[in-house]
Amino acid sequence: MNFRVSYFWVVLFLFGWCVCSLYGEENGVENTVKKEKTSSFELLLKRQTYDFAPYEYTSLTKNPPPNQTSNTGKLSQNSKVLIPFVFSYENYKKNYRLEISYFEMEIVNPNSLVLRTDGNQISMTREYLKPVTRSELKANAYLKFPFGKDWNFYSGGGIRNINKYKYGNYLGEGAFQEYFFTYGPQLSIKSVYSITSEIQFSVGLDGFYTQGNRFVKDPILNSQTFTLPIDTAGTEGIYRGYELDLSLSYRFAENFKFYIGYNRIESKFSYLHFHQINVNYSNSQWNGNDFSLSGFPSISKPIQSGNFETLKGFYLGGSVHF
Repeated sequence: MNFRVSYFWVVLFLFGWCVCSLYGEENGVENTVKKEKTSSFELLLKRQTYDFAPYEYTSLTKNPPPNQTSNTGKLSQNSKVLIPFVFSYENYKKNYRLEISYFEMEIVNPNSLVLRTDGNQISMTREYLKPVTRSELKANAYLKFPFGKDWNFYSGGGIRNINKYKYGNYLGEGAFQEYFFTYGPQLSIKSVYSITSEIQFSVGLDGFYTQGNRFVKDPILNSQTFTLPIDTAGTEGIYRGYELDLSLSYRFAENFKFYIGYNRIESKFSYLHFHQINVNYSNSQWNGNDFSLSGFPSISKPIQSGNFETLKGFYLGGSVHF
């Protein structure tokens, strides 16, 4: 068990123990009839394992040259353990719920085998994608609709912010090569069913649309090539998709729950107003101090079309109510 995971469980346990002790002390002092709560806060921490298939992977073999076909294998080195949080407030008397959550996912060395056929020639290479980071922040407000004693239905919406970084080697530094800052509305529903007084099953679904600016670091330079992007202004990025969350929770103390669940975020990413042209030099010389160009440049126009990004995986979690 690595340090981050150990730290997660230790912090969650200590926080839960403090809260439970506080409530136990209050009950011992009062020693009166227990009052029904009208509202509560909940802090949920997850040990989430995500598999991330970015746009760059799903687009790897799209739009191949004429008379050529390409197929990708399974993406490797694209998994990571995260510690996302969900903080919520629920008012039982007025039947509403507020919720905010955040996570950040980074894959450093994703790669896949690519099989290409061109006439009678067949080649197989391992393609390495650039490091990619995607972060998501969302805030929701729900109205609660009780259906009997054991079933509660929540309906609402909010705002979602999706940021994405694609890193490259800019003048020998690890600066970003492309960055998107997008935000937009989302509609959300959630269903919570109490199997027993301690066990609950929950299903949540968000549908979202985000749009925002694209930032590009130029020029792009490594030891052998030099690329100068032209006409990059005005380009934006769009995410359209959904998030599905399934969980089973067990309340083993008055203010403490254990969760096991599955989360999937499926989104289609596309460029808007993309008119970029690349000026490429294939014979550049750069040794860290001196830089020179030789030969004639070539001009290319990248083709960017919509394709999917997927994050999916199971999680364990614990929450504290106070």
